[in-house]
Amino acid sequence: MTDGLVPKPSHLERVEREMKRMENEIYQETNNVMLAVSKYTFDIEPGDPELPAAWLEELQDCVDEEEAALKLVELNKRKRIAQYALMPPKEAPVALQIAAKIHSGMTKARAMEGAGPKHLNLTMVSISAPNQPVPMFPEKEIKHE
Repeated sequence: MTDGLVPKPSHLERVEREMKRMENEIYQETNNVMLAVSKYTFDIEPGDPELPAAWLEELQDCVDEEEAALKLVELNKRKRIAQYALMPPKEAPVALQIAAKIHSGMTKARAMEGAGPKHLNLTMVSISAPNQPVPMFPEKEIKHE
């Protein structure tokens, strides 16, 4: 058992943790946008200002007014995204395209996280001034795995 002293995370660890949190938040938001595009686009009628009846049934599952209000905001956002997905690419908001690119890039990056090379390929070039002796550097033998 420890004596109650927990090492304080370094500044770099705190920054990395915050960046990972932000990355997860962005990934989740773009994932929600892509889900709305792929799942809900054909539930709406392009000119109909009302929410689909099937979506309004989701409001019945809400426990209180506050939760229902948040759900209504989410449903309206879902409808806007679905309407944007039905628009021609030249007329659709750029945010929809950006969300798709971010989601695609982050998905690829996460898939490749552990697949990168585990070795460092390093070449050293030394340029010395004319008429100066070439400096001698110690050499170290590295075994390849």
